[in-house]
Amino acid sequence: MGRLAGWAGKNLIRAAVLLALVSAASFFLLSLSPIDPLQSNVGQAALGSMSPEQVEELREYWGVGVPMTKRFASWFSGLLKGDMGISLLYRRPVIEIVGERFLSSLWLMASAWVFAGVLGLLLGILAGTFRGRWPDRLITGYCMLTASTPAFWIGLLLLLVFAVQLRIFPIGLGVPIGMESAQVTFADRLSHAFLPALTLGLTGISSIALHTKAKMEEVMDSPYVLYAKARGESLFHIVRCHGLRNILLPAVTLQFASISEIFGGSVLVEQVFSYPGLGQAAIAAGLGSDVPLLLGITLISSLLVFGGNLAADLLYHVVDPRMRGEARQRKRERRRAKKKAEEGMAKAALSVGSEEAGTPGRGDGGREISSGQETRALQMRHNHRQDESMFCRAEAGSAEGRPSGAQTAVEGGKDSQGQTFLPSQKNTHGQALPWPERKKCRFLADRRALTIALLICSAVLLAGIAAAGLLCSEGASVSDFSRKNLAPNAEYLFGTDWLGRDMFLRTLAGLSMSIRLGLLTATVSAGIALALGLLAAMGRTADLVVSGLIDLVMGIPHMLLLILISCACQKGFAGVAVGISLTHWPSLARLIRGEVLQLKESQYVKISSKLGMSRFKIACTHMLPHLLPQFLTGLILMFPHAILHEASITFLGFGLPPEEPAVGIILSESMKYLITGKWWLAVFPGLLLTATVLLFEALGHSVSRLLSPGGAHE
Repeated sequence: MGRLAGWAGKNLIRAAVLLALVSAASFFLLSLSPIDPLQSNVGQAALGSMSPEQVEELREYWGVGVPMTKRFASWFSGLLKGDMGISLLYRRPVIEIVGERFLSSLWLMASAWVFAGVLGLLLGILAGTFRGRWPDRLITGYCMLTASTPAFWIGLLLLLVFAVQLRIFPIGLGVPIGMESAQVTFADRLSHAFLPALTLGLTGISSIALHTKAKMEEVMDSPYVLYAKARGESLFHIVRCHGLRNILLPAVTLQFASISEIFGGSVLVEQVFSYPGLGQAAIAAGLGSDVPLLLGITLISSLLVFGGNLAADLLYHVVDPRMRGEARQRKRERRRAKKKAEEGMAKAALSVGSEEAGTPGRGDGGREISSGQETRALQMRHNHRQDESMFCRAEAGSAEGRPSGAQTAVEGGKDSQGQTFLPSQKNTHGQALPWPERKKCRFLADRRALTIALLICSAVLLAGIAAAGLLCSEGASVSDFSRKNLAPNAEYLFGTDWLGRDMFLRTLAGLSMSIRLGLLTATVSAGIALALGLLAAMGRTADLVVSGLIDLVMGIPHMLLLILISCACQKGFAGVAVGISLTHWPSLARLIRGEVLQLKESQYVKISSKLGMSRFKIACTHMLPHLLPQFLTGLILMFPHAILHEASITFLGFGLPPEEPAVGIILSESMKYLITGKWWLAVFPGLLLTATVLLFEALGHSVSRLLSPGGAHE
């Protein structure tokens, strides 16, 4: 009971600190906004017709000219009393608006959360059980496709098919138009929420399914499952008795931790279906500079994310008996391991100290030698023994008729069956590997070469699309009303829009913009992650700062953080680049930080520290080379996600200005014309965007396998 109370108190303090930091960071970002709330909400014409007293009253109402610290102190003091302020757009208390919208969003997110969790778990079990067969390939392909597709584009397709074409479901909104709330039935609410919940669920399946698949593959390769197969147990019995017990808890934990992604997706989905939830209110507050409402939504969403992570931790500690008391056991084990490592390093540290102080040691002949000379002598003896053992193996191989190691390094040959083999297909004794192993070596070499070739071709394709989009940017903005609303044909492959603009040229120009933004922001984000990961090696204080910064950024849903930064920056290329660059680094930084903490415990890093090498030099000399493969993989995987988020934020109206031919703007404008049957305005731009993201998503996973320790070993 005491442990549980201590754990609860610790997490309550952590939640309070996190919410305070989120409040301060959000308020600071919104205070940087260059938007004049009077002009954006009242209008310049209306302001010109008002008296100075009325304008001054409006300025006081919107908080124009009040210092940021004074406004934050006033707002935060009210927050401690349970008052989030008055919404500037709706002229109602923020807590009332958030309460109403939260119930609608909760119904939507809970339905999608359960649907994605159950279906993702089943698909992951199926794919992991039949690894390498057609169910695995089909499910993995589906997960890769949905992970590379914007959630709002899936919503547009479902809206086009089931609402516009088939007329099975309503087009949008949360309730029927013109009906009082007392007359709305449960069936009405269900029919209006079905398509938004289905969109959220379809996009949330991939992460839980891929994670469950990986865990299921580990279970199927375990010794106890192999023993169960040898006993003749059925596959269903193995999955039910051995698989579910090992994968259910990690899957449920991951599902609780995915609340942030579900909330970010709901912001986009609610905008597509005009669903009255927190996401749509956040968009309206961001576009209208309604600071109290946007801050209230940010706090509620951060509290929801923290609650999901807390539930995941609690589930592990309560349900899994192995986690009870494991923290203390790990601490004792680390203490014992550290003591053994210090004892093992005592001789090396003593030698270093003797060499620096000039303290003599004893040689074999009784004469005094320095510790440095003793270390060099031991190294020479070790090298001499290695040379002797290599020479003996070479002589033994020659005596048996086998070629020596030097010969096998450059020569191939044929085995006893006449099969040709490469030098890399021999073992350490120069003998040819068996045919199945040689076939695997050839397959791995071909896969490595195919990955490199795919990387080169993708880079060429990337440069080609970016260059073509720049060249046709002027033609993409040319209007011709004589050719407006033309369906796709031989002359206009993607058709034309309501202004007679060529949709193929507009899509190509928008994709070029997305690629340039994605490359820039992915590079900057990966650089930030690498720098923060190396900063964690500078000491315990620096590591606490880095981990706290990661928790702060990940405590706010990604899409809400993008909205906050977009409000702080003006519309345009620079504003979008800053927003995406500052929000994509936490996941990679957390991985690099974990790798750095492991490297700090390695022997050569500890010895370098004993030798007097500075932490900065250790990080740059010993740690950075080990982090480069992970950095490169993270950079490639970050690029498609940057493209998706650029399209998402511009779709919501926060990114590039409307005159820019961005894919998100094109898809946002197409929503107005879907009901009239102009399907090509939404289908082809989203299809091309998804294909580009899918290509680089697959490329990133291939490079990850190539640069992973297992791939390097192979």
